[in-house]
Amino acid sequence: MLANVVESLHGAGSPQAQRIMISRLADFDVKKKFARLIAGIDKPKTEND
Repeated sequence: MLANVVESLHGAGSPQAQRIMISRLADFDVKKKFARLIAGIDKPKTEND
């Protein structure tokens, strides 16, 4: 079974350099909060909270 892995094949530069830049530019805190919300771990805050 194949894993869902984002990968890119190209001839310009190191794939590791691409991974480093993606990790630098990605806002992982927002992505983690969104994942927790989708999984139902955290409840969304409403205006009344």
